[in-house]
Amino acid sequence: MVERREITRTRVRRDVLIFKPDSARAIDGTVRNLTAKGAGLSVPATAVATPTIEMSFDSGRTMRACRVIWQSDNEIGVVFGRIKRERP
Repeated sequence: MVERREITRTRVRRDVLIFKPDSARAIDGTVRNLTAKGAGLSVPATAVATPTIEMSFDSGRTMRACRVIWQSDNEIGVVFGRIKRERP
């Protein structure tokens, strides 16, 4: 497999909450690898089928806007956008 990432990702295993724009309900996920620009997440199969999500490392207190750049059955890759302090 050819590595196409600009930055080498750090392997982690950290729980996150994922919010889709059309739902107030959180999806439980796990961050598998991480950089300052993006992350690879494990998610339940077919849980995220939207081009954008918000994710939180701290139970929803701080939200991170993300753009989904790839998705498989139970994994997604995201690039980070802005940080929001509260979820509406």
